[in-house]
Amino acid sequence: MRYECFKRHLSENIPQTKVLAMMNKRMAGISGSLICIGQLVLAQSCLPPIPPFVPEDSEEIRIYADLVKRDVENYFGNAERYFRCQDQLRREVFEQVRQVGEEYERVLGVLAGDLNN
Repeated sequence: MRYECFKRHLSENIPQTKVLAMMNKRMAGISGSLICIGQLVLAQSCLPPIPPFVPEDSEEIRIYADLVKRDVENYFGNAERYFRCQDQLRREVFEQVRQVGEEYERVLGVLAGDLNN
């Protein structure tokens, strides 16, 4: 009984087209958020590495040799990832520039055709 009442209430107050429109808006928002998060993650992964602290005192170098060695090795690994990330971004931006150039060439062609008429 309650279920029938609920169904009738929904069908009278929220037509199916409104439900679909609301779902489409929600999915578009979720998709947009995922794209932004993906770009943010990619941008943050291209942050340059922070140089490690290396003591100047010979005694401290001996005491912390393992820690310094590990930090420096991590730094070099992070620097390598940073350079790879920069290379990937460069390739992506280069492709975007190429596509925009082609689109702009088409725009100029349309405008030139309009001027000739």
